[in-house]
Amino acid sequence: MMSPTFFTLVAAALLGVAYADVPFRYRFYSTPNCNHNNEAITTWPRINQDPLNGKLGGCYSAPTGTDWQRVELDENFSGTRNGVLVFCDAQCQGRVTSIQRGSHCVSPVSGCAAGSFAVVEIN
Repeated sequence: MMSPTFFTLVAAALLGVAYADVPFRYRFYSTPNCNHNNEAITTWPRINQDPLNGKLGGCYSAPTGTDWQRVELDENFSGTRNGVLVFCDAQCQGRVTSIQRGSHCVSPVSGCAAGSFAVVEIN
């Protein structure tokens, strides 16, 4: 697991974001949906493996070499003070989405792949 980068912390401060220990599970998809019937090769970790664990404030990068189109989380953060930021590049760098919530399947900014993401708390 990677800790938040300087950029993530600065962006979070500018957005009025705080960090706390909120666990979740996640998986990257190279398809335009988060379908559990997809072939194993279209996901990371593979669909036949357990999702990875994450926590609020961590930065989670996708493996390189694949255009990851979606990130699936086991929590949609609807009705909470938490949301997801999806970055175009690894280590929470590059263009970033606005805070997404209310969906288990989040996407990157139009025109780029999901290089990494962070779940943040909105103050």
